[in-house]
Amino acid sequence: MSSPSSSALFRTKLLLYFDFEASHSLDTREEPHPHLWKTVLTFSGDPIKGRIVDFPSLEASMLKTLASLPGCYLNTNEALLPATRAFPTCETIGESIATLIHEKTLAEFRVENPSLRLLSVQVTLCEGERVFGSAITELV
Repeated sequence: MSSPSSSALFRTKLLLYFDFEASHSLDTREEPHPHLWKTVLTFSGDPIKGRIVDFPSLEASMLKTLASLPGCYLNTNEALLPATRAFPTCETIGESIATLIHEKTLAEFRVENPSLRLLSVQVTLCEGERVFGSAITELV
């Protein structure tokens, strides 16, 4: 088995899954209705001592940062951006989650690893066994 070339470039990604049930209403359907929102948070960074960041600590911090989402009515959740509250969709929820993570979580972990960054947030809207849509918010 050969080893990778010394000129090869590698990018390490860490995925964190966070699912929550919450209700919303849109202008086309005014009655509040619940959905399962499946999220995938993608982080990258240069491994230090074999890891990008301490995973259990990151997961605990993410759960704390996103604690207002499970069971809420997204249209009135003050933790979300105004555009999300006005029209809570996969796209706007992804942007709000990315903003929350940047504002409340990443700074504490950059002490451990300055290269740590959030690459994307994928939000998928599910109802029962069906999937209605998914959007990926990529950070540049």
